[in-house]
Amino acid sequence: MALNMTPKKTGLTLRRYLSCLAIFVSSQLFAADHCDQTQLYSYMTGIKTELKSLTFEVKTERFTEAQSRVDKIITLLNRSAKETPFLFLEHSLQGEQLQKKQMAYKGAINKTIDLFTELNLAIKTQDIDKIKPIMAKIGQARKSGHRQFKARC
Repeated sequence: MALNMTPKKTGLTLRRYLSCLAIFVSSQLFAADHCDQTQLYSYMTGIKTELKSLTFEVKTERFTEAQSRVDKIITLLNRSAKETPFLFLEHSLQGEQLQKKQMAYKGAINKTIDLFTELNLAIKTQDIDKIKPIMAKIGQARKSGHRQFKARC
């Protein structure tokens, strides 16, 4: 059985279709590459690494090391607050709309910094009963922030 490879005359030629497909695919690849290359992405990757290590330090009750991890995370969060999430650029936000989203983003970062500051105090007193619920709140803040501000790339 032979397949008919001749495109139907539907107003969209095969050449146009392939051109549109190529543009779409390349734009998706470009966006993914660009997103992964932002300074914010680098900071967030550092936070992710430090947070994994922090969890280990807390579980093994290595409180001095845990404090060091929290300090690094707070530094990275402060740097992150000065960046613009790629999602805002991807959606071409400008003017007042960009300003409102940027303020919401900075508010979420500041809330997270407050949680890590609270965690640092609990770590200083080595109070595991206070540490665990704060870590849970940090996890919730992370999920909420990613839902609102992380680009899918």
